[in-house]
Amino acid sequence: MTMKKLSALVLSVAVTCWGTPADAIAINWTAGNADWFTAGNWNPPQVPGAGDDATITNGGTANAGATFVVDNLNVGLRTSSALGLPHGFGNLNVSNGIAIATQDVRVGVTDTGILIGPFGGASGSVTTSGAGGTNGTLISFGNVSVGRFIFGPVGTATGDVDIQDGAMTGVGGTVIVGQTESVGSGDGTVPVAGSVLGFEDFFIGRVGSGASGDAAGVFTIQSGDVTSDGTSGPLVGFSAGSGNADGMMMVGGDALNMEGVTVGSAVSSGDATGNLTVDGMFENTGILNGLRVGKTTDAGIADGTMQVGTGIIDADDAEVGVAGAASTTAGSATGALTVLSGGIQGSNLASSEFNVGFTEGAAGAMGTANITGDVTGFDDINVGVVGSSAAGNATGDMDIVGGVLTGLGDGTIEVGSTDGSGTADGSLTVAGTVDAFEDFFIGRVSSGASGDATGVFTIQSGDVTSDGTSGPLVGFSAGSGNADGTMMVGGDALNMEGVTVGSAVSSGDATGNLTVDGMFENTGILNGLRVGKTTDAGIADGIMEVGGGITAADIIEVGQVGSGATGNATGALTARGGFSANTLTVGTSAGTGQAKGLVDLKSSLGTVSDTLTFGMGSILHLDIDGFDRGLLYGALDAEMAVLDGILNLFFGFVPVAGVFDLIVSGSATGITGDFDAVNFYGIAPGTLATYGVVMDMGVEIWRLEIGAGDPIPEPPPLAGVVAGAGRPGVPQPRPCRPRVRPAA
Repeated sequence: MTMKKLSALVLSVAVTCWGTPADAIAINWTAGNADWFTAGNWNPPQVPGAGDDATITNGGTANAGATFVVDNLNVGLRTSSALGLPHGFGNLNVSNGIAIATQDVRVGVTDTGILIGPFGGASGSVTTSGAGGTNGTLISFGNVSVGRFIFGPVGTATGDVDIQDGAMTGVGGTVIVGQTESVGSGDGTVPVAGSVLGFEDFFIGRVGSGASGDAAGVFTIQSGDVTSDGTSGPLVGFSAGSGNADGMMMVGGDALNMEGVTVGSAVSSGDATGNLTVDGMFENTGILNGLRVGKTTDAGIADGTMQVGTGIIDADDAEVGVAGAASTTAGSATGALTVLSGGIQGSNLASSEFNVGFTEGAAGAMGTANITGDVTGFDDINVGVVGSSAAGNATGDMDIVGGVLTGLGDGTIEVGSTDGSGTADGSLTVAGTVDAFEDFFIGRVSSGASGDATGVFTIQSGDVTSDGTSGPLVGFSAGSGNADGTMMVGGDALNMEGVTVGSAVSSGDATGNLTVDGMFENTGILNGLRVGKTTDAGIADGIMEVGGGITAADIIEVGQVGSGATGNATGALTARGGFSANTLTVGTSAGTGQAKGLVDLKSSLGTVSDTLTFGMGSILHLDIDGFDRGLLYGALDAEMAVLDGILNLFFGFVPVAGVFDLIVSGSATGITGDFDAVNFYGIAPGTLATYGVVMDMGVEIWRLEIGAGDPIPEPPPLAGVVAGAGRPGVPQPRPCRPRVRPAA
């Protein structure tokens, strides 16, 4: 039946109902297995019609071979508190027609009004079938309750509605499949061969507030779509009491016009398990509820699984594996979301969030999201995050395959971040590009937090672009907890205010690793680049490697111990494409902690517009593969240069003679100090060389000349003081022979 024809039929039924006589009565089935349209099978002896309540509770089966209309349709409804029969059993078979209830449909429902002890339950079944057209259809103007325990004897209310070759249609009511609101249990099953439309809410496997019974519901739309007309979407596996809830919903086509969806949610002491599968698209109205898959706000354990075949659109918020902020939240939450294609489109609201593995209370949370396609329209992305004062642990894993991740311009991506005593572990992988986010926190322990944080953020094949006031914070601890962050960018990192990799500003340790295969573009305003820095008792270890160079950095600091700090700092920066910055500071300590910093320029050029500072804990690596400065051999230009530490030169060819201007200052007094040691690798010991500061063209230059001077000694072994910087290791400082400083 088409939507237009079905709507016309529903309207005509409504007109008929409004004309129902005032003497409509309740009519009860009295026969066994017999024909619906035989008056003698009913008490009083008349076939139920529009305005009548038709009730089958005696265990019999009514067979309807054509369309009928009643007021309330009750099959297996127990309302009697009597200890004897009937307990509420019945069956209805509708063939070649439509079953129409102008109010409610109740199948396998217990509602006696009083509690009378363990004396049975209720059971009902409705089956519709036919040869197509308008056949095999159930229409309800009210609620459809299947396997619902409201109140009565301790037992199970069991209901089954099987819609074959047709549809189930409502006019604003609720579909309830497997629900308990008291001490008994509810068990409901509804398979529909066609479409479901016109209902406001869907409760599948639900335990009501204060209920101690269990609930199990299975709702299957085998080959068609489900369309909501209400203020919420499916509630699949939900417990608000001490009973456990288990819900499963499967949609063969699309789920349309949904206000949201909740799959596996516990808001009291009972556990909840939910499973929602949509073969097609899930369409959210984007107003209030969003998506909740595996969420607990109390002592109950929540486990939710949601799979969507061709995308989710207009979602407000998305939560996968989330534990709420209630002080009683002791239950854990586990959520798994899979979107096979089409991605997820958010509602573009300023406060919208996508949380995967997030806890704000004492409970632990674990979330997994695997998404094929783009993820757009969310302000914040949180993967493996522990909220403020939370003691629970959070683990999140989000994988965006073949698409992009796009924000609203002022939001934050947090991967493995803790604000409490709980441990955070997050992993976010994007196969495409990442754009329009302000901040990136990867492996972060906030101020006062004692939990540890581990974060891994991977942009496999595309770029990451920031629109904000800061860049990535990778491995950062401002509390007593330890932070470990890793960020890998397959392309370029663009419009970054700066980056901090491995930074400890309190007693916790921090380890950071940032790899950019392409270029790192800094806006050059405030934050610059900090790789391995401590300002307190925490130990900081940072490694940053950039394949295509660093542009417009304000400050670059590598291996820094701040004033009064007792912790040690180790930093390593590799810039294959060179860099430009206002200042560069490497391996300096203003506290009692030890600082070690390594800068590896390969064969590129580094430009410092103000001051270049190499401290006593610094190491500089330069490659020399030819005579072209900044192209075939590494070099630095700086207005002022303060030298200390170690210089390691790596030759990729053997020059017989040649001059290499390794550091060029901007004035006649532009260089102070000198390296403690200069080591040569890849060139034969004994080769003649002169190196040191010379005056040329009115500026001081640290120059190396091959073919004149003293023989080069055997270099020391590379000891690996700073790992991960593209070298087998770094030598320990050693005494150096006197340097040659020719006159200008």
